[in-house]
Amino acid sequence: TRQAIEKGSLLARLRRNKYLFYGATGYETDRAAAIAEAEHEASQFNASIYWTEQLAWFYENEGETEKAIKAYEKCIVNGYYAPICDLALIYLAEGDEGYYETLMKVGMQLGVTDCNILGIENESRWESLNGDERLDLYRQLKRNLTEGTSQGSGYCAYVLADAFLNGKFGFDIDLQKGKEYAEQALTCGYNMAA
Repeated sequence: TRQAIEKGSLLARLRRNKYLFYGATGYETDRAAAIAEAEHEASQFNASIYWTEQLAWFYENEGETEKAIKAYEKCIVNGYYAPICDLALIYLAEGDEGYYETLMKVGMQLGVTDCNILGIENESRWESLNGDERLDLYRQLKRNLTEGTSQGSGYCAYVLADAFLNGKFGFDIDLQKGKEYAEQALTCGYNMAA
């Protein structure tokens, strides 16, 4: 990482700053310094939008929801749509399920593969759904999660792995498929599958 930074790699600088915030072998954690660097870089003329996205993650982790929302929205307004899913999940956590659903549908239309997790918010109400509602949700998730996974979404692969390993959303328990999807999630960089 240090050599790449010396050669001017933006990705290496972002990675180093991420390590500074979250911690990693060989890096001491200094969240305040990581936030300060991301704020500085994001405020520069012609700055990479990835600094703004990273700043939004940091704000969200620190519980600064309004700042995170503004940073995610800045990304989206500037044509970088990947943060739509992150923004939608904030609204879901705040109880605005309607806006969450709207954002996720827009994200799917714009090709944000992580938005294909739409429907998982119903996990806590699964038992209260009638048979037709369960079947519709199962079909929706099977279609969308499979599509998102095939397009490289580690998040979708993780949700599928969880569904197969734990029999969620009407999926039959299948340890082999669950393991395969967990491995695919890891391959796609979704480390929650570890």
